Amino acid sequence: LFSFFSVNVYNNLVRKYGQVNAKKVAQHMVDIGMTKNMVLDAWGTPERINETSGRNGSEQWIYGNHYIYFRNGRVVDRQRF
Repeated sequence: LFSFFSVNVYNNLVRKYGQVNAKKVAQHMVDIGMTKNMVLDAWGTPERINETSGRNGSEQWIYGNHYIYFRNGRVVDRQRF
C-alpha cells in the first residue's frame, strides 16, 4: 500500500478524503464518484482535457489509453482503449 506514499502522505490523504478513498488514491485507483482532486492525487496531471460546454459541463481527462469522464466535478465513467 505504501510503495509510493510515506506514512505522513497517506495520513494526509486520510484527512482529506477519508479512509476508503485514501486507500484507493494510494493504490493509484480511480473510481466512480471520485473528485478531480482525488484523481489528480492518484494519477497526476492528465495528458489532455476535453471539455464540453452547456449546462452539464462535462470533461474528459485522458491518461494514455485511459479516459476518465467527469460531470459536476466527479467521475461518472471511465474507459480503457
